[in-house]
Amino acid sequence: MRRRTAHRFMIAGAAAIALLCGGVANAVPPPSAFAPASRPGPALSVPQRDLDNALSCETNLATANREPVLLLPGTSTTPETSFGWNFIPAFDALGVPYCALTLPSDNNGDVQVNGEYVVNAVRTMHARSGQQVQIVGWSQGGGPMPRWALRWWPDIRPMVDGVIGIDPPNTGSAVGSLFGCEIVALVCPPAAWQQMPQSNFTAALNSDTMTFPEVNYTVIYNRLSNIVQPNLDGHASALPPGPNVTNIALQDFCGGMASILPDHAVALGSPATLALVLDTLAHPGTPGDPARVNPATCGQLGTPFVSAQTQIQAIGHIYADAFTRTVPRDNVPAEPPLRCYVYTAAARPVGCAG
Repeated sequence: MRRRTAHRFMIAGAAAIALLCGGVANAVPPPSAFAPASRPGPALSVPQRDLDNALSCETNLATANREPVLLLPGTSTTPETSFGWNFIPAFDALGVPYCALTLPSDNNGDVQVNGEYVVNAVRTMHARSGQQVQIVGWSQGGGPMPRWALRWWPDIRPMVDGVIGIDPPNTGSAVGSLFGCEIVALVCPPAAWQQMPQSNFTAALNSDTMTFPEVNYTVIYNRLSNIVQPNLDGHASALPPGPNVTNIALQDFCGGMASILPDHAVALGSPATLALVLDTLAHPGTPGDPARVNPATCGQLGTPFVSAQTQIQAIGHIYADAFTRTVPRDNVPAEPPLRCYVYTAAARPVGCAG
């Protein structure tokens, strides 16, 4: 009897922890609850001054002779941490016009809010340059963040030539569960909760359609990523096939599973990734084509723009920096509620007006 009673207490305790930690306790809305992709986007809720201050451009876009690039960092990182040792030196050397977004809370916060910064950045860069914008992002910045903006603000779709996503969790990453997000919320800021496969955010992000015909999508991913999984078959990163979509597994491009280290940041820093990104940017109007790129870049140490030592140090710094930016300042017990604009009128929860 005592054993049965103790067992019941253990089950009750586990259930209580699950409820307290959110995530698993929230019912995911059915697909029919989400507004169609054609519905006009809502007004931005972030103050305009904050939106503008987050965007920094290193080029006079008004005089740019090619499409400008918007750099979007990964979760728990800044543009400098994500791109200051790989893409920015290359863009500076090659004269590629670019801007970068520095997100609140070091990109740990609500991705729905981050999406508003992307909307404003695209509108601003398009207005200044008179050209379409190319988006290059890593992790959250390569998938959830720009795709949220494109999903809910259709006016920016014609302003975007392409999204080049590096190891993005387009359908969420199950690795968050290993970090304890559904047990004690050890290292789970809002963005981590939202980028889990079973989150309400992921369901809303991928509702109706995952891609739009006006936009070109190039996904460069690591089948053995230590952060974005399951990805052996591209499940977590790859987008549905189409004429405007190219999914590139680095292991396929480089000649085997052992050709790329099983690391999320290595996917970002690989010379092969840089070569694929630069080639895609050099061919506007189409998604990437690995056949145009020399796979010999896979075996390089360093790039023409940064040394191998710089690469190695920067990859290690990403993880150390991300940890200090995340723990414990931004932890929350569950993902933020979905914004009212994602719902159809009939499915809006109590408290949503209009």
